[in-house]
Amino acid sequence: MNSMPRGTGGKADQEIQVLATIGRVLSETLDPTEFLDKVLRELLVALGLGAGAVYILRGEEFALAAHHGLSREFIHATARLPKDHHRLDRAVATGDLVVASDLQSPLAAAEGVRQIAYVPLIAREAPLGVLAVGCHDARDFSPADAAILKVTASQLGLALGQALLHRETEELLERHRKILDTDLVGIFVIQGGKLVYASAGCERIAGYAPDELVGRDPLTLMHPEDREGAGQNLARRLAGEHVVPHYRARVVRKDGSIAHGELSGRRVLYREQPAVQVLIRDVTGEEESARLQRNFLAVASDLLAAGDVAGILSRVAQTVVDLSPFRRAVISVYDLDHDPPLDGPVKHVFSAGLSREEEQTLLAQGGLSPERRALVFREEFRVGQSYHVPHDRVPWNPDLGLRGRHGASGFHPNDFLFIPLRGRRGILGHISVDHPVTAGGAIWQMLPPVELFANLAALALERTAEYEDLHRHKEWLRGANLIAQELARYETVEELARGVLAVLKREVRYEYGAILLVDRDELVMVAVESELPDRLVGVGHRLSFGQGIVGWVAEHGTPLRINDVSQDPRYLVGHPAMRSELAVPLTLGNEILGVVNIESAVLNRFTSEDEEFLGAVAAQLAVAIRSLRAQNKLREISIRDPLTGLYNRRFFGEVLERELGRARRYGHPVSILMMDLDHFRLVNNRFGHQKGDEVLCQIARVVLANVRAVDMVFRYGGDELVVLLPETNGRAAEAAARLRQAVQSWSKTTGFEFVIGLSIGISTYDPRHPRSATELLEEADQRMYQDKRARSPSQ
Repeated sequence: MNSMPRGTGGKADQEIQVLATIGRVLSETLDPTEFLDKVLRELLVALGLGAGAVYILRGEEFALAAHHGLSREFIHATARLPKDHHRLDRAVATGDLVVASDLQSPLAAAEGVRQIAYVPLIAREAPLGVLAVGCHDARDFSPADAAILKVTASQLGLALGQALLHRETEELLERHRKILDTDLVGIFVIQGGKLVYASAGCERIAGYAPDELVGRDPLTLMHPEDREGAGQNLARRLAGEHVVPHYRARVVRKDGSIAHGELSGRRVLYREQPAVQVLIRDVTGEEESARLQRNFLAVASDLLAAGDVAGILSRVAQTVVDLSPFRRAVISVYDLDHDPPLDGPVKHVFSAGLSREEEQTLLAQGGLSPERRALVFREEFRVGQSYHVPHDRVPWNPDLGLRGRHGASGFHPNDFLFIPLRGRRGILGHISVDHPVTAGGAIWQMLPPVELFANLAALALERTAEYEDLHRHKEWLRGANLIAQELARYETVEELARGVLAVLKREVRYEYGAILLVDRDELVMVAVESELPDRLVGVGHRLSFGQGIVGWVAEHGTPLRINDVSQDPRYLVGHPAMRSELAVPLTLGNEILGVVNIESAVLNRFTSEDEEFLGAVAAQLAVAIRSLRAQNKLREISIRDPLTGLYNRRFFGEVLERELGRARRYGHPVSILMMDLDHFRLVNNRFGHQKGDEVLCQIARVVLANVRAVDMVFRYGGDELVVLLPETNGRAAEAAARLRQAVQSWSKTTGFEFVIGLSIGISTYDPRHPRSATELLEEADQRMYQDKRARSPSQ
């Protein structure tokens, strides 16, 4: 370990380097553990020191939060130190640097440390802990060294205060509790296995009037798959047992449709007899994700106060099954004594929704090994904060794990979905879920609340539920939570960006706001919110990386808060009234997705709280953008034929019903071309199926090149293609002739001794004489075979 560099010039340079390092690392991560671990390593290099540690004050002790350059023995012995430790306590009590050179400890001698400097870490006049750095040479720390260490500790303390994100949890929970208490939909009372009371609000969910509900067995209103669980829950509530306070069940409405209800009940006396009073809320539709998050947070508040690891894990597993779109869940927690836990063995396994035999099978397998985790937790499988491994890409023996019972669109029964338990020390374990009871698209929409719940469960496991400085975050957490609810409503990135700016306008005072996203090597403006009579620039405007304040933020991945833009040479004048600007990057890991930028006509408009709030909003927006893009990508994969790239048959059914609905509403015709390749069998027989696949792909490209932009081409099956022609009647025959000629012309270039042609059947929907989709397809199919027989009787 070298001593700190001397010299006044070196001191100034070191101060700049220290401040830059702390600011940059804080912009990269707000997780306190990751921040301290990374910033300590870099600060020691900047200070010319080789070993150091950060101790955080927790209750009656100092806990080792980060270290570098220390032996395992030293770390183990000093992981917990009493609050009255003579040097740590002195540094905190005096608020000043304490230097120890008379070291008598064998541990210090074994490390080769001759001197140790202890500097308090303080934020908002409250002590957070101590930075301890060691020196190997015999020289004393000079006044210049002491001054640099004080500057370092001062800035590190302020940054650490910002990074203590655990305070968010309590504020979010409180916000969601308020919503939970005021969003009642219906109330009913069950006594003797019958409904004896139902409020008017129940009619909107079940479709039955209250007088129709009274006297019915409530389980008959439940979906058959949910009746057993609901009956058990009801029986346990009547018995006074503790059960999950909120659970989800599907309700079969009077018209036969399915509604999703969120139920919470309690044991009461009704007319002097035991009964269960149930509150039911409708969670169907786009509110599903937000309500699911509220339910999880309601349970998480209890988890964070719990002290029994087994109880926490058991309840987490059951809560995931009760509240999420999955009916089987297995929680695997790694050995937390291992550093890092991700590389350690599985220590605890808890499950819900599994039979006893399935539980025994999993326990016998020993859980997911560290080697297999490395194969799973990869970017190629990442969806949001989770990892989805398709059944045909599982990187291990298919006998590992359990066979799936039930799938959904976009989720095969034997797919794996792992939701990490992320804590201060990285990934502490994972939740594996399957047996979805929701459509594929909704699964991914409802995944973020499960991920949030998993992270809160990780916090409960680590016993790190510090709730310091709650008032500092109260107002901007309210706005961030409002934005979190807004994010789930949007289907496109552009809508998402506009919605975020609209909510931001209510929380932060600004006159001009914009969101720009990375497009290759440029930034493109996707949303603008302005109060200015003359808009600065509009949607579609492009900036280069490094150009202006926004370009600088994108290039460096660091927020900028400019109190007076006229004094900053980086500012690009867009409107003469603008005086101050705040821009923060949209980042996920090391990837820059874009920039959120707001400007004001008032000098010094934006505060550090505004910057922190905008950073939190940007973090949520970045995750939402990535999630939305992943959903769109999965959607695109699910509707495409993997060989030709054409739309597939399943999607054809959806589009046909949609277009027929439009045709009925607007009185427009719709035509279908059902096409079969002539002599295609000869290609497979003579040249093999690989050549046949190539030919099919080439013909698909020919067809796409010869239809209108509004027309859609589908692979219907084998060598059959379908073209859907919106708002087309008589011109369908012209389109068919054009396609037949194009394919025939292409066939002549193949060198085959036979001509590949098209047999085409045309069917047109006339809104004056409505027909079903099945009737249209049957007509097109019959006409196609008539055309084939007429053109080539031998086929």
